[in-house]
Amino acid sequence: MTAESLRVHFTNAARNATTPHDIVEAIKILPSGAENQIADFITAFCRANGIDTQSDELQKYYKLTAEYKAAQEAQKMRAALGRAFSDIEAITKEYRENETRGAFPDREQIDTITERIKKQTASLGATQGKRRIYTAADYIDECLTYDPSKDFTPALFGGLAFPNGTTSYIGARTSRGKTTAMVNLAREALSANRKTIFITLEMSGKQIFNKMILSTAFTDSVTTGADNTLEAINDPARLIYSVWKRLDLPGAESKIYRDYVNEAYKEVFTAQEKGLFILYDGRGATEPEIINFITSQAEKDTVILLDYIQKMPPKPGTDTDSFRRVQAISYDVVNAAAETNAVIIAGAQFNRLGGSDGLGDMFDDQSFREAGDIEQDAHNAIGIGWTPDKQGRFYEVLKTREDKKQGLLYNLHFHGGYSYMGQGSQTYRPQGKAAAKDKTPKPSTAQKTDIQFTGGEIL
Repeated sequence: MTAESLRVHFTNAARNATTPHDIVEAIKILPSGAENQIADFITAFCRANGIDTQSDELQKYYKLTAEYKAAQEAQKMRAALGRAFSDIEAITKEYRENETRGAFPDREQIDTITERIKKQTASLGATQGKRRIYTAADYIDECLTYDPSKDFTPALFGGLAFPNGTTSYIGARTSRGKTTAMVNLAREALSANRKTIFITLEMSGKQIFNKMILSTAFTDSVTTGADNTLEAINDPARLIYSVWKRLDLPGAESKIYRDYVNEAYKEVFTAQEKGLFILYDGRGATEPEIINFITSQAEKDTVILLDYIQKMPPKPGTDTDSFRRVQAISYDVVNAAAETNAVIIAGAQFNRLGGSDGLGDMFDDQSFREAGDIEQDAHNAIGIGWTPDKQGRFYEVLKTREDKKQGLLYNLHFHGGYSYMGQGSQTYRPQGKAAAKDKTPKPSTAQKTDIQFTGGEIL
C-alpha cells in the first residue's frame, strides 16, 4: 500500500477523532508498521484538529516523525558544538593569559596547542557526521519494521527481491531487450500498485508509451487466453496508430486487438492520473536535473526504471574518461536510492567482448561496459542474452547480495511485437557452468509456458 493510500485510509478512520485515544484507534486499522510511513502526516492531522501529539498515548507515534528525530539530532549537535567551543575558549584564554605575562610558547608547546585546536575544529565537522553513525538501536528498529514480503519481487526474474533503497543493473548488448525488460518491470510494478517512474534517455515518450500499452495488452491476453489471437496480428507495434486514428484494421482478429489495446491504454492512463506512473523524458537534461527529479519525486516503495546508465549526461566537473564518468553517475544513483528508500533498476550496456556457446551469449559481471563501479554498486546484476539463433532470449543472475539465485539461468518468453517478456523454464550452460540450486518459482498468471518468440523490433 502506498503512502498516499495509507494517508487516505487513516483520514477516513480518524474523520471524527477528537481525542488521542480516537487517533490510536484509527491507527489500528492500518497494516502493521504502516504508522512508520505516515507518522509525519498523523502528527500534522492531530495538530490541525487540536489533538495533543505530546500526550502519553501519542508519544510513541510522535517519536517516529522526522520532526522529532530532527529535534533530537539538533539537540545532540548543539551539545557537541557547545563542548567544542568551550574547549577552544579555554585554549584561547590560557594562551592570552600566558601572553600577557610574557610567557611565550616554544616550538614544542606551539605544536601541542596546534594539535589541541585541530582536534576541536575536527570535532566541529564531526558533529554533522554523527548523524551518519549507524547504531545497534537503528539496526533493531529497521529489522522490526522490515517486511521482506513487501520487497519488489517481479515475476519476470522469478521473484528475485529488489529491496527498497537499493540500485540494481540489467545488462545486455545491443538489441537483446534491455528496454523491453525495463518496460515489463514497470508494468509489474504498476500491477503491484507501486508508484513507478520510468526515465528514458534514449527513446521518445511515445515509443515508451507504445511499449507499455502493448506489453500490458499482451499480458492481459495471456491471462484471458486470447494471446494466440493477438499473436496472429501482423506488425502490432505499427498497427497501434490505426487504433488511435480510428481507422479500419485488417483481419478477423482486429477487433480483439483494438479492444485489448484500448483497455491497456486505460490501465496506463489511470495509473498516470493517480500519480502512480511518471514517464520522464531525460533526453537533453543534465545529470543534476535527473538526480534531483528522482530525489524529489521518489519515496519508499517507488520503483524507478532508468534506461540506461551509459546514456546519462556527465556529472559537472567530473573526468571526461568514460569509466570515471559512469563511476560518478552510478555513485549519485546509488545515493538517490538510499536517500529516497526507493528501488532503482537501471539498464546498462554490455561491451562487445565475450563469446558464445551452445546456449548463446556468454557474459559475467565484468561484461558491463565501464565495469568496476557498476557491478560493485549493484544489489542485483542481471544479464540478458540471445540464444544461438538470435531469436530466443534468456537471462542470468550474475550477482545478488541477498537471494540465493546467483548463477541461475532462465529462458525468457519473448514477443517482440508486443514488447512482452516473461520468465520461462530454467536452463543450463552446455559446458557445465556452475549454476545455483534450482529455486524455480510458481508460474505467474501473467505467463504461459507455450509462448514463443515471434519477432519484432526490440531494444
